[in-house]
Amino acid sequence: MPGLVLATLGAGSAASLKTAQLAKRADQPLAVSVVVVLQLVNIIAVPLWAGRVVTGASISACSIVKSLLLVVLLPLAAGLVIRACHADHARA
Repeated sequence: MPGLVLATLGAGSAASLKTAQLAKRADQPLAVSVVVVLQLVNIIAVPLWAGRVVTGASISACSIVKSLLLVVLLPLAAGLVIRACHADHARA
């Protein structure tokens, strides 16, 4: 049960991007921006909330931050670098 609680603590999933894409009048760039900001906020917020919400389980805030950095920040940084280096291909 603690795994399910931890999985639901993070706000802004990638599924919301697909939902915005399927919507007829959605602002896709705004949806991407909101998800990116929420994922960056999750790096700080999830370890703080996890210790308060999940009782009876040992939760390492350091390991949560480490995994969120690898899952969120590393791909974001890689995408920004690739886009900066290959801007002509990004616009096509």
